[in-house]
Amino acid sequence: MVDPIAAIITAMSTPTVTALVSNRVWVGPDLPQGYTPDVGPAILFVIRGGGFDYTRTILSPSLYVQLYGTDEGVCIDLWRTCCDAWMDRGNGVTRLRPDSSAMPRLLRTQTTLWLFALSGWTAHIKNY
Repeated sequence: MVDPIAAIITAMSTPTVTALVSNRVWVGPDLPQGYTPDVGPAILFVIRGGGFDYTRTILSPSLYVQLYGTDEGVCIDLWRTCCDAWMDRGNGVTRLRPDSSAMPRLLRTQTTLWLFALSGWTAHIKNY
């Protein structure tokens, strides 16, 4: 069986995305200790659902993707870069699709008030 989290991180880490976030692509629910948006933009995702049948040949988990930046422009630019890099493209194992073509929702974390863009995605992962 394929490790869905590793497959998603690999699919998200395209050259254009890593040019912006370096290795700051993490699985949530929490950001790593010590991260601040001043370090640079980052991507945090959580698997929010999907099928429980891990014997299927294609796994399709849905994701919440949080795109962190120092301001609204950085968050939206990162979202646009991710859309261009991920939408309907794949690496032979994983393909990512946005749940909606609408702009992401801009939110702030409760404790630090850091800005992030929230969007929904679905991954399609070959499980063979």
